[in-house]
Amino acid sequence: VGPICETGDYFTKDIILPSPHENDLIVIFSVGAYGSVMSSNYNSRPPASEVMIQNQKIQLLKNSQSIEEKIKSEISHLIG
Repeated sequence: VGPICETGDYFTKDIILPSPHENDLIVIFSVGAYGSVMSSNYNSRPPASEVMIQNQKIQLLKNSQSIEEKIKSEISHLIG
Protein backbone atom coordinates (compact mmCIF):
# COMPACT_ATOMS: atom_id res chain seq x y z
CA VAL A 1 0.00 0.00 0.00
CA GLY A 2 2.97 2.31 0.35
CA PRO A 3 5.90 3.56 2.38
CA ILE A 4 3.73 4.50 5.38
CA CYS A 5 2.21 1.08 5.91
CA GLU A 6 3.08 -2.56 5.92
CA THR A 7 5.25 -3.31 2.90
CA GLY A 8 3.46 -6.57 2.13
CA ASP A 9 0.02 -4.95 1.86
CA TYR A 10 -1.56 -4.01 -1.44
CA PHE A 11 -4.95 -3.13 -2.91
CA THR A 12 -4.31 -4.83 -6.23
CA LYS A 13 -1.49 -6.27 -8.29
CA ASP A 14 -0.57 -6.17 -11.95
CA ILE A 15 -2.91 -3.28 -12.78
CA ILE A 16 -1.60 -0.34 -14.78
CA LEU A 17 -3.46 2.88 -14.03
CA PRO A 18 -3.41 5.98 -16.22
CA SER A 19 -1.13 8.79 -15.06
CA PRO A 20 -3.00 10.89 -12.49
CA HIS A 21 -3.72 14.58 -12.99
CA GLU A 22 -4.54 17.28 -10.48
CA ASN A 23 -8.02 16.79 -8.94
CA ASP A 24 -8.31 13.20 -10.25
CA LEU A 25 -9.96 10.71 -7.93
CA ILE A 26 -9.24 7.02 -7.50
CA VAL A 27 -12.10 4.90 -6.19
CA ILE A 28 -11.34 1.67 -4.36
CA PHE A 29 -14.63 0.03 -3.48
CA SER A 30 -13.28 -2.54 -1.05
CA VAL A 31 -10.27 -1.73 1.13
CA GLY A 32 -10.51 -4.31 3.89
CA ALA A 33 -8.70 -3.13 7.04
CA TYR A 34 -7.85 0.18 5.37
CA GLY A 35 -11.42 1.45 5.60
CA SER A 36 -12.89 3.97 8.01
CA VAL A 37 -13.12 1.54 10.91
CA MET A 38 -9.33 1.19 11.06
CA SER A 39 -8.55 4.78 10.11
CA SER A 40 -5.97 6.64 12.18
CA ASN A 41 -3.36 9.38 11.95
CA TYR A 42 -0.52 6.86 11.72
CA ASN A 43 2.76 8.65 10.88
CA SER A 44 0.90 11.98 11.15
CA ARG A 45 -0.96 11.35 7.91
CA PRO A 46 -4.57 12.56 7.93
CA PRO A 47 -7.16 9.99 6.85
CA ALA A 48 -8.55 10.35 3.35
CA SER A 49 -11.94 11.87 2.67
CA GLU A 50 -14.79 9.38 2.63
CA VAL A 51 -17.58 9.33 0.08
CA MET A 52 -20.61 7.17 -0.57
CA ILE A 53 -21.66 6.32 -4.10
CA GLN A 54 -25.25 5.21 -4.48
CA ASN A 55 -27.30 5.21 -7.68
CA GLN A 56 -24.44 7.05 -9.42
CA LYS A 57 -24.70 9.92 -6.91
CA ILE A 58 -21.68 10.88 -4.83
CA GLN A 59 -22.12 12.10 -1.27
CA LEU A 60 -19.24 13.35 0.91
CA LEU A 61 -19.36 11.57 4.27
CA LYS A 62 -16.17 12.89 5.86
CA ASN A 63 -13.75 15.49 4.58
CA SER A 64 -10.02 14.96 4.90
CA GLN A 65 -8.17 17.01 7.50
CA SER A 66 -6.01 19.74 5.97
CA ILE A 67 -2.30 19.82 6.77
CA GLU A 68 -2.87 23.05 8.70
CA GLU A 69 -5.57 21.39 10.84
CA LYS A 70 -3.29 18.38 11.40
CA ILE A 71 -0.38 20.55 12.58
CA LYS A 72 -2.67 22.58 14.87
CA SER A 73 -4.05 19.36 16.35
CA GLU A 74 -0.60 17.91 16.99
CA ILE A 75 0.65 21.15 18.57
CA SER A 76 -2.36 21.30 20.90
CA HIS A 77 -1.65 17.71 22.02
CA LEU A 78 1.94 18.65 22.82
CA ILE A 79 1.01 21.80 24.75
CA GLY A 80 -1.86 20.15 26.56
